[in-house]
Parts: sequence; C-alpha cells; structure tokens
Amino acid sequence: MEILGQGLSLFQRALASIRGIKPKEDRRLLGISMVVLSLICFTGIDSSAKWLIIDGMDVSQVVFLRYGVHLVILLVLLLPLLGKELFATKRLGQEITRGFMLFISTVFNFVAVGYLPLTVTSAIFFSLPLVLCALSVPLLGEHVGLKRWIAVLVGFVGVLIVLASGLYIWERERKRANN
Repeated sequence: MEILGQGLSLFQRALASIRGIKPKEDRRLLGISMVVLSLICFTGIDSSAKWLIIDGMDVSQVVFLRYGVHLVILLVLLLPLLGKELFATKRLGQEITRGFMLFISTVFNFVAVGYLPLTVTSAIFFSLPLVLCALSVPLLGEHVGLKRWIAVLVGFVGVLIVLASGLYIWERERKRANN
C-alpha cells in the first residue's frame, strides 16, 4: 500500500509540474513524448479489448469496463489533488459533445476489433492525421504547411498499403475457412 501511495504522490507532483505548461511550439519534444506514450497505451487498450471480446465478453461490457476503470482512477488520483476544481468547466456543452464522440468512437472501435485484425484497425486509425490536418485549418485556425501535408499524404499511402495487404490476408483466410 505504501508503494501505491508513493506512486500517487509522484503522479500528483508530475501533474502539478506540467499543469502550468502552455501548448507552445517550443514544447514539441514534450508533445511528441506524450503522443508516443498514448500510442503505447492505446495498443494495450485495443489488444485487451480484442482479447475480452474474443473471449466472449459483450462490447458494451468492455466499453463499460474501460470507462468505469478510467473514472475510478481519475477520482482516486485527481480528486484529492484538485477537489471541486476537478468538476469545474466553462464549456460544459463542448465537453459533453467531446465525451459523447469519444464514447461512440470507442464503441465502434471495439466492435471493429472483434471483426478485424488489430493491424488493420490500427492502420485505419493511422489515417487520422489526414483528417486532423484537414479539420485543423477551419476548426482551429492552424496553419498546415506544404511539408506537413506531403508528410501526411505519404503516411496515408503507407496506411493504404497496410490496409490492402491486411484486407487481402483477411479475405484469403475467410475463403480458406469457408472451404
């Protein structure tokens, strides 16, 4: 139990130290590190969701587990640190909309991992930068230069290559199973 307390303390200190950091261009390394860590976590989430679904658990139960565990972890870690401030918001409508979209995307993703190999669902997920770049201009007013567009398009070609080979293998296995 003491180790858990030390972990909580470390997490709370880390959170407090980055709370004041503003999203600036000169903090790219921090941003890249956070994205890499989140991708590692998403891999674990998708892999465990697929395992649970293949094992017979209903998608709704897997989604409930994901968000139920998240809620408990957030309350245990952040409520002592932030108190009532944890629930304060100036944009309730936007947060509810974002939460609803996250919930729906999780449901669709977990249904998809029940039908498709993780490599295929991951490749589809990696087409997200194309959508984000396209929407970041009108929604956020960000500037996306030509070099970034080229990088995103090259990455999207890679996604298409993985999808084509993954879907070919998936179709071949389906035909083999029907014979």
